[in-house]
Amino acid sequence: MKIFSLISSFVVGTSSAESVRKVPPRTPPQRLNTLRRFAGEWVQSQIGATINRPSRAEMMENAGISRIFNTITEAYESCGFFDPTLPHGGPRPIESRRKRSSDDKFFAAERRRIAREIAENEDLDIFDKIFDFQADPVSQERGMLAPRLADEPNTAWKQIGTGFRKWILRYLAECYGEATYNNHSERLAKIHTRINEAYTELFEEQNSDETL
Repeated sequence: MKIFSLISSFVVGTSSAESVRKVPPRTPPQRLNTLRRFAGEWVQSQIGATINRPSRAEMMENAGISRIFNTITEAYESCGFFDPTLPHGGPRPIESRRKRSSDDKFFAAERRRIAREIAENEDLDIFDKIFDFQADPVSQERGMLAPRLADEPNTAWKQIGTGFRKWILRYLAECYGEATYNNHSERLAKIHTRINEAYTELFEEQNSDETL
């Protein structure tokens, strides 16, 4: 009887300890902060350090990354969706949304586009793995290595873009501007493309100078 009590106490104690260690799924603002940090680090590393254009990198971070970060943060605070009982906290299931045929058309099309891109290159879908790792203290306590971006700069930038696109789709799909005009998705696409084009141009320019 005493042995049984000890075993019961151990099981209960272990469960209690695990419940204390367990953290809730990362919230949209936490996920967005992670995306913003990775984007800023990419710009500073690839453009500021590798290509040695720190002032250009600073401008891209302030005028580009900070702009999209601030805009979608404000949108989330005013009209964002988050349900911690859903996988990743969003988006709201289509069958539970108010009927908006035009909204659902873009929503479904964007989901298909992202799914196709990930099917062609699974490496693009890295941020869900990063978020899962950040929300799993057991893996961290065991010293497991955190998922990381691709070493190849263009692939890493695509991974960051995919992370932002999925964030907007999950948490801002029902905001008026996004639902009606896809404004956040389009703004992200423009900024992401401009930074990528600038990086490509500067990289080619640097290589051209080195061959002279």
